[in-house]
Amino acid sequence: GYQISRETANQIFAQLKEHYDIFAPKVFAGEGCFSDTDVIRYGKINALDEIEWERRSEYSFKEALLAVNETLFYFTEEETTVASCSEKRLLIFLRSCDLHALKRLDAIYLENGPEDFYYRRLREKASFVLMGCSTTCENGFCVSMGTNRCDSYDLYLKISEESVWADCKSQELLP
Repeated sequence: GYQISRETANQIFAQLKEHYDIFAPKVFAGEGCFSDTDVIRYGKINALDEIEWERRSEYSFKEALLAVNETLFYFTEEETTVASCSEKRLLIFLRSCDLHALKRLDAIYLENGPEDFYYRRLREKASFVLMGCSTTCENGFCVSMGTNRCDSYDLYLKISEESVWADCKSQELLP
């Protein structure tokens, strides 16, 4: 792997944003159930410092992969046209347990009868960054379910105050 400074990591992040829509767990201030509470959920990020590394998201990563509202196709009396999707690729920051959940989504949408065309095209555009957990979640069950370890990531990041440690398995992200 690599050890790089936070400054260099932010420069690399800026380069990635040119080709990727980047999603990660982040704090949405004042958007919780009550007006004075925050919520952690997946959203598009612009910098590494926006990522919430310590607390887990209150919503699933599926928000980043499967849009709540999406135009799938257009139709007239004469024809049906599949809607185009964004040219940018997706880079989604996940924890190990979420990467295991992704395997279940793949099984449902890709291996359970005919493949879902819309899921397939999103899945082919997506790359995943594994976020290491520093401690077990308060109500976590990752260890008992065997989902606390994962090696099916494209990029692994571990962050400290001064440095970023990275392990890149993806030939596409390596440069």
